[in-house]
Amino acid sequence: MSASVKSKVAHEIRRNDFHARRCKGDSPLHCPPHLHSDLELVYLEKGSAVAHADDVTEILEEGGVFLSFPNQTHYYSSLGKQESYMLFIIKPDLFPEYLDLFRKNVPVSPVIPNAREIPRVDDLFHMLWESEQEKGIPPVQKVKRRCGYLLALLSELLAHMQLRSVDEESSNTLQIIIRYCSEHFSENIS
Repeated sequence: MSASVKSKVAHEIRRNDFHARRCKGDSPLHCPPHLHSDLELVYLEKGSAVAHADDVTEILEEGGVFLSFPNQTHYYSSLGKQESYMLFIIKPDLFPEYLDLFRKNVPVSPVIPNAREIPRVDDLFHMLWESEQEKGIPPVQKVKRRCGYLLALLSELLAHMQLRSVDEESSNTLQIIIRYCSEHFSENIS
């Protein structure tokens, strides 16, 4: 990643466990460099974009998935078309089964090409989205359903990703520093 990109990275602090957005060709998949302590998952239904995570740049094609782990700097650049996509931002704490994996690893490549060809992936993305839009479901039931779909989806996707180890201590230290600065930015920090 170039020095000019690194100097313009935003740190996001999200209070919610889960965020979902769907664009059906009305907005390009474009987002400036940022990082946060959450997972970010994009399912590209139509179009193509360039996806960046840390120092890795990949083309994200129709039917592909992008997954960034916590504390990875990532961003997207549209290739000039109006992409259709689902975007989910998820607290990793929702998945104690995978928490250690998320803390100690990052994907070698953040992109899984042709992910819609993996059995159940397309269905799970659509069931997750449709479940979030459904009215009249008690909130507790909605959260349980969401976690079930996400856990099944992550288990399918992670089986198709190669991971590499990261220095957990450095990552946690950086996150602590960023969190402190974000919470105390209006004070005199030394």
